[in-house]
Amino acid sequence: MEITEITLEKNQKDPIFKERSNKGYKVNQALADRIGETLNKIKGRMDQEIGESGDLDEEEYLDFRVDRKLGFMKNLDIFNETNEKNGLDVVFLVDCSGSMRGLQQKMADITATVMLGLKKCPFINFKTLAYSASGYEYQGYYEIITDFTQAGKIHADEDHYHDVHHLAIAEARKMLEESENKRLIIFMTDGYPEGRLEGRSIPQELLWTMIEKEITKSKNKEIDFFAIYYDRIGRGASDRMKKCFRNSLYVTHDFLDIQTKLIEKLNQTVEKLNSGAS
Repeated sequence: MEITEITLEKNQKDPIFKERSNKGYKVNQALADRIGETLNKIKGRMDQEIGESGDLDEEEYLDFRVDRKLGFMKNLDIFNETNEKNGLDVVFLVDCSGSMRGLQQKMADITATVMLGLKKCPFINFKTLAYSASGYEYQGYYEIITDFTQAGKIHADEDHYHDVHHLAIAEARKMLEESENKRLIIFMTDGYPEGRLEGRSIPQELLWTMIEKEITKSKNKEIDFFAIYYDRIGRGASDRMKKCFRNSLYVTHDFLDIQTKLIEKLNQTVEKLNSGAS
């Protein structure tokens, strides 16, 4: 019997949340300090700008924005609410499948450093969702990491070496759906999706289609989405990633770029708080 989207929907199981062992992490304290200081400076500048604008009408406020050289505001809904989207909720999706084995200690170190830096930013709620999938069944496995001391749990289990990306994206979306803050999913992987159903491989093009559908669902909920692809495997995954994620994708062959791009995306998103930008 052919595996189709309907087949997957009928066979979708509840997610399994489990605790992985903590294999430790190493924090870059100097970088963590810089992350916290930089984001607080950006947020402080935005708050100061909102305060200095006073009770301006819409046209006057736009002029104020342009004069301050902080860019053009696309959305004027800010005038209808007080402190609209003054905070940021982030889910950092980290691939913990078998292909990441050997890199996961580095990911643990990066995640711990970023999460430690963000402890100084009370306006940012940052959670890491470590994900993988069964090597035998259509089943996702997850662990929610809420503190830098848990970052050493970013590693794969022996039996959960696949990566059904769309199931993980759906879980991240559920974590953010009820928030009234600005919301962001940052997705990090090094490979194409793989999954099995009743012992049979799920067609890869179907898995890509499911990813695209989940991204659309997130964007329809006004959840920002950004993917970082560490291209070390090849085999055509990079081109398919670009087609799937389009302008929301950053591709790199340098692992250090992952840390840089993650921090850069956080900076850019905080810049947009209270600006109405998307």
